[in-house]
Amino acid sequence: MSSAPVAFPVEAAKASTLEDEILNAYAARVKLREAIEDQEKKRDDAVFDLAKKLANDLHGTAPDVEDAFKRDEAWKASNDRYQQRITALSDLQEKNELLIEKYKADVPDVVRSALNRRLQEFNKTVTDTAEAAAEARKEKASLEKELASLPAPKNDYGAESKSDDTSAKASKK
Repeated sequence: MSSAPVAFPVEAAKASTLEDEILNAYAARVKLREAIEDQEKKRDDAVFDLAKKLANDLHGTAPDVEDAFKRDEAWKASNDRYQQRITALSDLQEKNELLIEKYKADVPDVVRSALNRRLQEFNKTVTDTAEAAAEARKEKASLEKELASLPAPKNDYGAESKSDDTSAKASKK
């Protein structure tokens, strides 16, 4: 029994891992952008929430200056935390963009390969979704046809009921 050394495609494994890293960087770009937008929206919503609560609490009463001051201080602290998060996420986004640019400059063929692979995955997902939608439409049409072929339900007097007939007509549309 002879055992020949098995050659492993080391370069292919490295390329695939590098492609995954590249795709992760592109995915991080989207996630960071979404996180920044989310924090900005929350920060903006906090302003309106403060104003609404204050307006509701002051309705018909004299303002409690100390309470208003505390609320304003709490809002400022919260606003500062949101701004710190936005700044941190923006800094991370900037670093991620530098990484993407580095990949594009150093290994453009691997970037191209990774993006083409992701595009193919995306196209397959779109195709599969379209095919599933077409199958669902066919099944729906088949069920509607079967439903329309059934005789109308009878009422207590043995005559065809008119109330369920409208639902059958609506399903034909």
